Amino acid sequence: MQTILLFLKKYKNIFLLLLRIGIGSLLIASSYPKMVSGPSHWKILGMNIGGSTGINFLPAFWGFMASFTEFVGAICITIGLFTRLFSSVLATTFTFISLLYLINGHLLYTLSILLKNGIALSLLIYLGAGKYSIDQKIVSEETAKRNEERTKKANY
Repeated sequence: MQTILLFLKKYKNIFLLLLRIGIGSLLIASSYPKMVSGPSHWKILGMNIGGSTGINFLPAFWGFMASFTEFVGAICITIGLFTRLFSSVLATTFTFISLLYLINGHLLYTLSILLKNGIALSLLIYLGAGKYSIDQKIVSEETAKRNEERTKKANY
């Protein structure tokens, strides 16, 4: 058991990369058709959102925003850019949609894809993007700059 745990810990960042690529790719594949479907589809999507939330003005705009957020968020999660932010937004979205489906009497089977996405995104919120991500590169560069500034201040 100890050997398995050491193995998993050693390759944690590779598993995070695979999780990001897996969930991100699936989200891109499901959101791309919505993104390119055009104003008539965005309006229908927005009207569905409005019927459930009471936000009934500008349905095409809200449908576009939902499609755009899901598509861009999926790309960012895949490459590891603002992973926690977009995972939070999309996990919240999937939770909200799941609750609406549940209230409207959909079966758990229908909700399973939404719930699986929400669970995977929740893991990314907690664990972050990992070592092999743009997020990590940004953090590393910021840390290096802060350390450099501290060194300059200490030398004066």
